[in-house]
Amino acid sequence: MLPKNKRLKRSADIDRVFSEGATVRGDFFICKYIQNGLQEDRPMFTIAKSLTKKAFAKNRLRRQAIHAYKEIEQLGGLDTVFILNKLPTESKKRYDAFKSDLSQINKKIHG
Repeated sequence: MLPKNKRLKRSADIDRVFSEGATVRGDFFICKYIQNGLQEDRPMFTIAKSLTKKAFAKNRLRRQAIHAYKEIEQLGGLDTVFILNKLPTESKKRYDAFKSDLSQINKKIHG
């Protein structure tokens, strides 16, 4: 789990990301992001309802995505919303797939 001060949680900030932010697509995630003027990134992870409606499954996917996100080098200063909209075909390799997709998205954002 990410510390509270490093999470995007205020609805005004989330609305700002969706209204003014740029979009990058990966294989499994859609990422909306905008500069936040701070030193650290503030991510938020959501799971599409079309994937699963069970809370325990959504929480497990969210934990796996957050763990993969922590392994990637962050450059700081972005508010990001990651929307998981597709699952890898092999559930045992889900973490590796999330990690590679998030690193590709990170490369697209930071050039």
